[in-house]
Amino acid sequence: MNLFFDRLGVMKKLLAILVLTLCLTTPSQADDIRDFQIEGISVGDSLLDYFKEEEIKKAQKNSYDYSNKFIDFWVPAKIKNKNDYDRVSIVNKKYDSKYIIYGVTASKNLTNNFEICLQLKKEVVDELSSMFVNAKKKNTGKEKHPADKTGKSFAYSTIFYIGDGYVKIACFDFYDNNPDNWFDEFRVDIVTEEFGNFLKKHYK
Repeated sequence: MNLFFDRLGVMKKLLAILVLTLCLTTPSQADDIRDFQIEGISVGDSLLDYFKEEEIKKAQKNSYDYSNKFIDFWVPAKIKNKNDYDRVSIVNKKYDSKYIIYGVTASKNLTNNFEICLQLKKEVVDELSSMFVNAKKKNTGKEKHPADKTGKSFAYSTIFYIGDGYVKIACFDFYDNNPDNWFDEFRVDIVTEEFGNFLKKHYK
């Protein structure tokens, strides 16, 4: 029991930093999804504002392809603050030479710590709810993760709708020894309305 609370205390401090990084760049009455940032990056920006084109193309070689329209890929390590996240990813349109950002995701690996993830998610959601009282909020509860066709993996999400997009706080619970090597994680997603509608239509 003491070990559990020791680990919980460490993760609270870690994810408090994560939420602080998200919120300190956010006006308290934000009504535009572009007001939100992760590691200084916001949707609507061009990734060329942060990286050279050759760096972007190299990162995109290991991307996830959404129906040949959008691609999701990990950004180069220099953008990350390792005290906050394990990984930061970006969504671009596949053939966009301007590299406009349609989604930003920060994630933290919580393998074997899923109950802690749920507790932390609750605390983060409570904090954001007190900060963004005018935002429409949706709790999805426990739902099957759409990427796992076996139906053995689950997502627990809360979504804050801000202007023409949303911020999602989630815990993913993937089944052990899954063939894609997905792992339990805590995530913060900033998503534009266009990409969000695409996901809803094609990946539900």
